[in-house]
Amino acid sequence: MKKFEVKRIDKVSPDAEFTFSNNNGDVTVTLTANESIKDIDGWTRVTDKIYTKVYSKEGSYSVLIEDKAGNRALKNFEVTK
Repeated sequence: MKKFEVKRIDKVSPDAEFTFSNNNGDVTVTLTANESIKDIDGWTRVTDKIYTKVYSKEGSYSVLIEDKAGNRALKNFEVTK
């Protein structure tokens, strides 16, 4: 009898939370994803789930995150000083 391996296909978009810290007029945004995500242009990789970026201006921003399976999610956040 042959054994069959069942592979689960990930079709769920990643999610993320944001935290903010003020540093001498700039705001450091830390993105923490609920699963491993691909590198994000312009962001610094801390781990496969945590990225940071420094903003000098207040405003509404968005970032596109993508997990290793290719699922994407557009996440919005607000930077205030």
